[in-house]
Amino acid sequence: MKCLKNKEDGMVNNTTKLFDVFIDIAKISPIRFSLQYVFSIIDAISLGMVTVQMQKVFDNAINYFNNNGEYKIILINLIYLMVFAILSEVSSGISEYFGEYYHDITLKTVLKNLNLKISKISPNYFNVPENRNMINSAIIGAKSVRGLLNIIMDILFLYIPYYIFIELYLIYLSPLLGISILLIFIPTLISQIIKRNIMKKLKKHMLLCEEKRKHIQLI
Repeated sequence: MKCLKNKEDGMVNNTTKLFDVFIDIAKISPIRFSLQYVFSIIDAISLGMVTVQMQKVFDNAINYFNNNGEYKIILINLIYLMVFAILSEVSSGISEYFGEYYHDITLKTVLKNLNLKISKISPNYFNVPENRNMINSAIIGAKSVRGLLNIIMDILFLYIPYYIFIELYLIYLSPLLGISILLIFIPTLISQIIKRNIMKKLKKHMLLCEEKRKHIQLI
């Protein structure tokens, strides 16, 4: 996100780091912000336990039908499976609730601060097409910064903990399984990075084209 700041020459200061923006967002309501991702971690662990219990249920069911297991063990594992599944759904729901609530107040706060900074800029500043592009980029960034934060935080507090849990469990079962999931994960990560860079360039090009179109209409 590009943040606008009034200067004596009316220029825009877009050097504010994304990390600083995230800190400002977290300060809006630190408790709700933290709770959202605490429940994300609980959800990740619960999902991992669901996977483990599911494997135990199938293994014990096979042993039971081969006359090598007990029905009581299957029932106990099914109960554990149900408990972890419910815990996952509940923690996910609570995390989503805090996320939706926080998204609304974040958007209002960020746009309010952005509009206050824009209002202090000299009107002559907007006569330059490049400056208007910068303003439009800042507005788009203000509207999407919370979504970007959600993606990053979900990766850190949901997907990575879940991936680590499953990776360790697969290594426990067989080191070869642990290596195989790495071979799947790394290419996927690289493709997402490439996709992100392409989308960033495309959005920048679209802004330039839109500005040219408006300029042509004014002629």
